Amino acid sequence: MMKRSLSVLFIGVFLLLCLIPSVGMLIAGPSPLLANESAPRTPALLDRNGNPNPAVLSDTTDYIGTRFALRPLLVSARSFLYEKLLQTSAEEQVTLGGSGELYYNSTLDDYCGIGLSDDELRRIAAHLADIQEQVEQDGGQFLFAVAPNKNAVIPERMPARFPAGSETSNFTRLLPLLKQAGVNCVDLHGLLSGHPELYYRTDSHWTPEGAALAADALLAALGRDTGFAAGPFSESGRHIGDLYQMLYPLGKGREAELVYSPGFTYETASDPRGGNAITIRTSAPDRSGSLYCRRDSFGIALYPYLAEAFGTAEFSRSADYSVEAFSGLEADAVILEIVERNLPLLLPAEEASSWANPVFVSIASVRSAPPAAADPTRRLLSGFPPVRLRAGGRRRIVHPPPSRVFLLRSAESPGGRSSSGLLSWPCLGFRLFWSPTVCDRSRPVSRSFWMLRPGRRRWSSTSRNWKTPPRTRWNCAIWFRTGTTLFSISLTAHR
Repeated sequence: MMKRSLSVLFIGVFLLLCLIPSVGMLIAGPSPLLANESAPRTPALLDRNGNPNPAVLSDTTDYIGTRFALRPLLVSARSFLYEKLLQTSAEEQVTLGGSGELYYNSTLDDYCGIGLSDDELRRIAAHLADIQEQVEQDGGQFLFAVAPNKNAVIPERMPARFPAGSETSNFTRLLPLLKQAGVNCVDLHGLLSGHPELYYRTDSHWTPEGAALAADALLAALGRDTGFAAGPFSESGRHIGDLYQMLYPLGKGREAELVYSPGFTYETASDPRGGNAITIRTSAPDRSGSLYCRRDSFGIALYPYLAEAFGTAEFSRSADYSVEAFSGLEADAVILEIVERNLPLLLPAEEASSWANPVFVSIASVRSAPPAAADPTRRLLSGFPPVRLRAGGRRRIVHPPPSRVFLLRSAESPGGRSSSGLLSWPCLGFRLFWSPTVCDRSRPVSRSFWMLRPGRRRWSSTSRNWKTPPRTRWNCAIWFRTGTTLFSISLTAHR
């Protein structure tokens, strides 16, 4: 009797703990978003056109997974335990490097030499040549610059489990194509490499000193002699890195933040968010010439130096890289700055759309998109040895996550549209997946399952093929994880 009571008590406490994140969200409201996170779509039964929303479970999972109660506290505690006990990152977007260095996982593909194809790079070079031609037709001078990934500048502190492929990185192969196409380009990689002090340890971006050095190179290419990198620089406060915030939302870790001591004389009334505004316009009465700069987050530290060198300047964070977006700018100089990890965004629109097709990832499976879907979005997760797989004709590296795998979003399947829902906490999860559409029976469907064997840090795979896919497939799974052991019960029904 006592044993049964203890069992009931244990189950009750366990279920109560599982309910805290969701019930607490109803009582205290949603938790704030973490660093580099975009607000998830609010779940709705109907879409904008009033039709049933097939992705309602996906939207619900995204919303709860990013806004559940006590999330910052739980994320910080989990990251602390993973770092101290397992010497690895608990955050799928962050890799722990040597000497306290943090790296952004979206750069791992490029670092390992698995990136864009040669044909895609040639298309990017041709696209940039078209943009340059348009700018020159409008009477401007065009300049292209790629902000290096952090692991391209400081590769020596990357974990040894990631093989370096710097000679086959996207930019290394793109640079000679740009020269061949006649595109005006500044090689910031060679300028910044070997200088770890030019990037924050806990951030994915360069420091004000690194931005000053890059600005001097850009302005020199435009025929303007500046010496911002010579400084002097002085400490103005403490900087909290975006990667550190992902791991420790409530952490107090800070780095010294330096500023350009002479200061700036330009004026602006369109930058209330400290460089994060979509459009920033500046003026410097004692300067001449006009500048238009299409930039990304690296431009936050870069734009003050550029604004100081021109009479008028406009800085845009628009992600529109079409030729039409650079038409009629009426600027003396046009700079296109983009971080290395975002080079695929420069593919023309009809080709870049293939990057939106995901690799399907669920708790015990990895399923690639069909060949027609071309290049799937990459899931780069840390904590376990990488698994190489082919998806859509390209090699990709998938690093199985240390605690759980993530949501299968609503996406195109061989026979139409499939959806899934996933509710998951660090050690407990539930998934429901269905495909309520008629599949194309003229071609086989292949699924590959990557299973974590109990007690082993190893992933094995098996594949199943259906020449006659079922019309409707339902899959329900519940799992529990302790350490590196995964216990899973799955039920699949076909009709």
